[in-house]
Amino acid sequence: MKLTISWLKEYLDTDATTEQIADRLTKIGLEVESITDANACLHGLVVAEIVECKQHPNADRLSLLKVSDGKDSYQIVCGAPNCRVGFVGVLAVPGTVIPATGSVLQAGVIRGIESQGMMCSGRELKISDDHEGILELPAGFKAGTPFKGLKESDPVIEMKITPNRPDCLGIYGIARDLAASGMGTLKPLVVPKIPAAVKFPVRQEVTAADCPRLVTRYIKGIDNSRQSPQWLRDRLTSIGLRTISPIVDVTNYMSFAFCRPLHAFNADNVHKVLGVKSAEGEGKITDLMGKTHTFEKGMMLFHDSRDNLSIAGIMGGMSTACKPSTTNVILEAGYFNPIAVAAAGRKLGLQSDARYRIERGLDPLACEDLLDIATQMVLDICGGEASAIEVTSTYKDVRGPIAFSADYFRRRTGMDVPAKACEEILAKVGCVKKDGGWAAPSWRPDITQPCDLVEEVMRLHGYELLPAISMPAGDFKERSRVIYSPGQTRDISVRRALAGAGFMQAVTFSFTSEKLAKMFGNDQIRLLNPISSELSCMRPSVLCNLLAAVKNNLDRGFGDLRLFELGPAFHAPKPMAQETVAGVVLSGFTARHFAEKSRPADVLDAKAAAVAALAAAGVAAPDRLQITADVPAHYHPKRAGAITMGKTVLAYFGDIHPVILKDLDIHAPVAAAEVFVEKTVPARRASKPLVLHDLQSLTKDMAFVVDGDVAADRIVAAVQSIDKKLITDVRVFDVYTGAGVGDGKKSVAVEITLQPETQALTDAEIDGLMKKIEAGVAKSCGAALRDGA
Repeated sequence: MKLTISWLKEYLDTDATTEQIADRLTKIGLEVESITDANACLHGLVVAEIVECKQHPNADRLSLLKVSDGKDSYQIVCGAPNCRVGFVGVLAVPGTVIPATGSVLQAGVIRGIESQGMMCSGRELKISDDHEGILELPAGFKAGTPFKGLKESDPVIEMKITPNRPDCLGIYGIARDLAASGMGTLKPLVVPKIPAAVKFPVRQEVTAADCPRLVTRYIKGIDNSRQSPQWLRDRLTSIGLRTISPIVDVTNYMSFAFCRPLHAFNADNVHKVLGVKSAEGEGKITDLMGKTHTFEKGMMLFHDSRDNLSIAGIMGGMSTACKPSTTNVILEAGYFNPIAVAAAGRKLGLQSDARYRIERGLDPLACEDLLDIATQMVLDICGGEASAIEVTSTYKDVRGPIAFSADYFRRRTGMDVPAKACEEILAKVGCVKKDGGWAAPSWRPDITQPCDLVEEVMRLHGYELLPAISMPAGDFKERSRVIYSPGQTRDISVRRALAGAGFMQAVTFSFTSEKLAKMFGNDQIRLLNPISSELSCMRPSVLCNLLAAVKNNLDRGFGDLRLFELGPAFHAPKPMAQETVAGVVLSGFTARHFAEKSRPADVLDAKAAAVAALAAAGVAAPDRLQITADVPAHYHPKRAGAITMGKTVLAYFGDIHPVILKDLDIHAPVAAAEVFVEKTVPARRASKPLVLHDLQSLTKDMAFVVDGDVAADRIVAAVQSIDKKLITDVRVFDVYTGAGVGDGKKSVAVEITLQPETQALTDAEIDGLMKKIEAGVAKSCGAALRDGA
């Protein structure tokens, strides 16, 4: 939001300086981002007179000037058609910064003649759009004096307005807030009385529930080809707006002066009815910029008896656009449901100053007064006659009285403000006493509950007056203890475990490109208004952006990578269709170590990272969970696995599919893992006593021949199920294929640990157990004991 000091003081009677106003704005919550002075860019420019003007000897359209600044003379080559002797303009000498471009002027040679400076146009000085000739200064400017502009300095303040303060998206609202803070007096708004000289030409009707209030007026016989008065053009250009025509300029002025977006319809193109309806189906409409949009069922539209005219609250339509030839207009000041306007704008991808204000909430009761002000401006500038105001309203303010007391304020803030002072502050912001409470003004939709009144008193009394209270020394340790939720504790443990395993944390966007999302199986969660074309989808996997990070690092010569990220992955465009996932990627070689040679990172390193993350998440013995080959398509089909607990998949690990690496132009193998930390169930800290055995454990080796597609963990599970009390551990130590085991077969050797508890095992007992194991594995896995095992 921008305003000039002179525009602000049109509504606020104050002698405060620009710096004092800016300081007060920030203190009351209207953060000032910058203060600029349009005349500040004119430094170094001087007033100069043309004392000699003749034809350039080598060019027909150039003049050779002799220019005097009252002390020195300069030879200047100029192409402006309005050069003449006695002309007083603005001179820029070499070394001067040109305001419009920000470039430093250099001396040069033009068509063989040296030019020692430049006479400036209005556009080059950022004073006007005129570039046809150089700027001629009016009488009173003396050659040799510094040029400081055609008008007095009028600083522009730019502010950041929070979404809950739509009233301050108009300069009058900012003046009202400053007056409430004690900086000056708010000037009363003068509302003219407009006599009804003509009849409203069409029937007005509202059938859309999201338009509880529609206020319009017909103005006949205007001359929209005129130029807006200088004061209005200066107001708009000072905040960066372009002047177009009187009707457009007035609507823009009302939007920025009073936060009251208006729309003007060319009344000659409105047939019989001007109404607001909810669209019954899909259709197309062309906006003022000539762009065609497809609207959906339920969106609010202005219509007449023949066609749809505009998208209510967002942007007007081409069919009723006002042009210089327009002679009859209908001004509209509607109040629309902010949520409906915001939803429609997002779906259509349309942004406008009107939507920006309406979706934050306007003052529904100011429509008539502000429409009167706008009407008078149109009549003064364009002439014409106006009708009476047409009002269609079902609006009711459902906000009831809000309870508030000085004691409640004290308990909430710790500030001791007397009850009378609290009441004075609330009255200044427009609140009134009602039924034992306080009723908020119509221009403050953000005041709905007691804490909002607390905020009003606190910010206008002064945040800087909040007392600083020391914390009791004895309670410091207890009070400073950070309390985490179970989920936060789990996530912190996972991050620490992965960082401790040598991985570096990456933090990337939750968005990704459509290309990457499609590679990972889901490119349907698309953003209506992405921050860039490369971030147009919600990521279906945390590996999407981690692989992009791998490519960026490889392209820059960093090949040995260990990255992880803990963040959300998204599965569908609906609430709760997301989960927290820890993703890791590995590329290049392992770190050099004195005890072992450096080697390429592989799928087992990815598995080790997944197991470490599961252990940190609280899963008991994650290395003993089931391993299956059921993995998503973005993993290598033969070098990947899933860690499961029953039917629940806790993690995937493996090499990234070569096709994906090729599509991403990654010329190196990449191993990865995804750990679904929200699916982990921390092991119960069961309270089994530690049992120390007097008897020595013993181990037995067995080798089984099975079909090549039988997973080794099936054999392990079969062995463990024979006697869970006596068999305490089963470990695969060898897998063999080749001669001696048969085609399509493999040999899996396991080490079985037996722990007797009360007495040593006899040879007969051991032999009996081995036979049970052989029979059980044969039944479960179709295995046979390998000869000699």
